[in-house]
Amino acid sequence: MRTRSRNFRYTRPFWASLYVLLAGLIITWLPLGPVNDVVAAGVGGYAGVVLGAVLIAMSLVILLIPIQRGLAAIVAIVLGIASYPVTNLGGFIVGMLLAVFGGCMALAWTSDISTTRSKGVGA
Repeated sequence: MRTRSRNFRYTRPFWASLYVLLAGLIITWLPLGPVNDVVAAGVGGYAGVVLGAVLIAMSLVILLIPIQRGLAAIVAIVLGIASYPVTNLGGFIVGMLLAVFGGCMALAWTSDISTTRSKGVGA
């Protein structure tokens, strides 16, 4: 079981997905309060829930479909930056930074298979 978990983490951008997931949870969690407060918050409250939900979905795409990680990472970065003016300073800046950092990590990730293939061709 431990080996399977390790192999799963090593063949996918696990940590990038985790950072984007945490960003989505932070951005979603802050506007969620008593219903009266969310309704009173207006667009910022609803936008926080929507942005957080999309970030959580992008983290699942990054983790479960690594071939599509580029598009999901770009969406996560854009939504992280957009969360700053739209919702509670982007989860009090922590959520925004986690989304941008996780998205950048997902864009930079390469699988071991592509790395070994490129080394084998040049060697």
